[in-house]
Amino acid sequence: MTETHAAVHEVALGDVALDRPEHAIVPLARLSVAGRPAIHRFFDTSPVSPSGRFVALFEFPHERRVPHPGEAGHVVVLEIASGQEVWRTATIAWDTQLGAQVQWGSTDDELLFNRMDSRDWIPYGVSANFRNGDEQRFERAIYMASAVLRRAVAPDLVRIVHVQPGYGVIVPPDRLAQNRGFADDDGVWSIDLDTGAATLVRSLASIARDLPEHFERFRTREGALYTFHTKWNWQGTRLMVVLRWIEAGEGRGPAASCLVTMRPDGSDLHMAVGFSAWKGGHHPNWCPDGETIIMNLRDMTRTRRFARAKMFLQKATNRIELLKRVGMRYYSDVDRLHFIRFRYDGSGLDILAPQRTGTGHPSLSPDQSYIVTDAYLREKGAYGDGTVPIRKIDIASGKETELVRIQAKPFHLGPRNALRVDPHPAWTNDGQAIVFNAINDGVRQVFLADLSQYTRKEK
Repeated sequence: MTETHAAVHEVALGDVALDRPEHAIVPLARLSVAGRPAIHRFFDTSPVSPSGRFVALFEFPHERRVPHPGEAGHVVVLEIASGQEVWRTATIAWDTQLGAQVQWGSTDDELLFNRMDSRDWIPYGVSANFRNGDEQRFERAIYMASAVLRRAVAPDLVRIVHVQPGYGVIVPPDRLAQNRGFADDDGVWSIDLDTGAATLVRSLASIARDLPEHFERFRTREGALYTFHTKWNWQGTRLMVVLRWIEAGEGRGPAASCLVTMRPDGSDLHMAVGFSAWKGGHHPNWCPDGETIIMNLRDMTRTRRFARAKMFLQKATNRIELLKRVGMRYYSDVDRLHFIRFRYDGSGLDILAPQRTGTGHPSLSPDQSYIVTDAYLREKGAYGDGTVPIRKIDIASGKETELVRIQAKPFHLGPRNALRVDPHPAWTNDGQAIVFNAINDGVRQVFLADLSQYTRKEK
């Protein structure tokens, strides 16, 4: 039996003590167990079960170094009202940013995540009923599931490490397959949640072939295209796919990124954000209408004056610890990001709350009236002491409110920031709260912020 947690909508402000100088203007409840390093998956899926009774998290075995191949973490299910742990299972199919891709299916009896056997190092998804122990194995690992469509979508979770560490699974170096150019055996995988069967609905080669004007410049270069984030809209009618071209021998991450969208069967393919338009941008997310996307992007109509000097000054002031502590960091307006909304085919670009700077992992509220997002430690709005805000931005007025200020800098960031703690604010299914990651007492933990009373007061 773990410590008692407050019920989701009954917790009183001040029941949870976060490391100072954090604060909150909304009630908070800790969903994870104090002292055990844990995260929830991402900002596009809720760790709270469909009934609202349980929360499913991923617990790290340690957090002072990156994990080795074969080290197990744990998928855990807790009852929210009592805080009692009701189920746990070990898995070696995980990494430091999204854990084992733990998420719910259609009901509380369908918990989805990944497993892997060290005899072959091939990850696969499972659907587990934690109440009776039943478990169904899928043909491939999952990334994001659509409970409406009854399908999961995924990149190759082994090859994804070539794009960025933390999002796939950790395998021995000799098991790391690599792409060359535009692979015809890698791309967008779809997994049937009922049968477990997997289908390659779009190969990288077919995407490049059907959108030749966007990929032609890479055909004579040494490198490869990889699939990164794959995300369903809520309705299950479309999916978005982040693609990254990685230069051969670069060894430092992406050379270029773009965003394509398609229907579940791979048809109706569109380039929503091309490589040039993406530059500097990050984290697209479906809006509640299922037809539009919100993302941090540059205003391409803005003139870039004194770009090199301004960017040098920004990088320099963000690296000097003293300047960070006293809040004297400089942020250039050259490549300032905005919250930009656009249709799935890239048309109808609209800057939301243009007076506000785009940061973190943005999503729209269920009624589409405001944005909720966090911020990276390096971004404008983050504080120099390792704390970051959970921001609420009213779209109509541009008014910004800091809902929560949390510690987000761990003891050790790890190579390529693989051990960083991104809050990843994610809406619960009822649209009344958000769940986020944070550091508390030096340990990564998961919290719930109840927005129901706050939003009602504003109205």
